[in-house]
Amino acid sequence: MVPKKTVIRRKALSLRASITKSDRERWNKEISERFLSLDSVAKHSSFSCYVSIGAEVTTGAIIDALMTLGKWVSVPIVLSDNEMGFAPLNKDALELSKTFKPTSASTMNTNCLPEVSIIPTVAASRSGARIGYGRGYYDRWLSKNKYTEKIGLAFSCQLFNDIVPEDHDQKLDKIITEEEIIPCGN
Repeated sequence: MVPKKTVIRRKALSLRASITKSDRERWNKEISERFLSLDSVAKHSSFSCYVSIGAEVTTGAIIDALMTLGKWVSVPIVLSDNEMGFAPLNKDALELSKTFKPTSASTMNTNCLPEVSIIPTVAASRSGARIGYGRGYYDRWLSKNKYTEKIGLAFSCQLFNDIVPEDHDQKLDKIITEEEIIPCGN
């Protein structure tokens, strides 16, 4: 039997991939605007943000806006098959982050500790349960860095009521979709 998380992950990825180009462009803009309206953006100075690929909610406009506001931005770098860190945003870090494959980043500072973390989300529940891509990088990093505010970006079609988190799963504090900002009450 296929685990329920796997079924939800497949369905969410399929739904996300089926979004039309015009809807995707409009919804990405709405999600970016909602994120930038958060009190957290004005209040905090350091952010981590995934570098979007494929059909993910795009983060380029968010990263650009944060930089324009003078915020400090870092991006995820995979250090090994089970460890991830965050490196200050620069051209090299941006390219490494896009691949999300283990790298020897020995000359790169990957110990950044952001106040707010923007997290890729394959599926999520309104209570903050999150399903990622299944490798656990974010769950492991977040379990050691509990102080960071955890914000998931997703399209509404990626919201599911029946996600049951496992003990190691780290919940989101907020989810932002094209329709709303969902406080998860964590």
